[in-house]
Amino acid sequence: MLDQIAEGQVADVLKVVLRRARRGDLKACGIILSRCWPARKGGPVRFPMPALDTPADLPGALASVAMAVSEGILSPDEAASIAAVLNAQMRAVEIAELDARLEELERKAGNP
Repeated sequence: MLDQIAEGQVADVLKVVLRRARRGDLKACGIILSRCWPARKGGPVRFPMPALDTPADLPGALASVAMAVSEGILSPDEAASIAAVLNAQMRAVEIAELDARLEELERKAGNP
């Protein structure tokens, strides 16, 4: 409902905000920048973690994430995000390994 009310006035509002930003209104500048260049959610985190080359490496990597949380290096939210990335990477490794095994079995069976 609010979208319908504002629909015809969006262009006019944008013109006003742009005009104010050009005149140096920092609040208007902030409005424009927040829409064009949103604030980054999260940031890079650095902590020691073993390489993740095989599915067998996942428990050690997750253990290092848990240790980083217990030591206050990572927040629980950061750890959850990292664990999700680790699990996605492991799925990719597993798929690649399964594909290689399937190709080998097909080759041995004489199927192209």
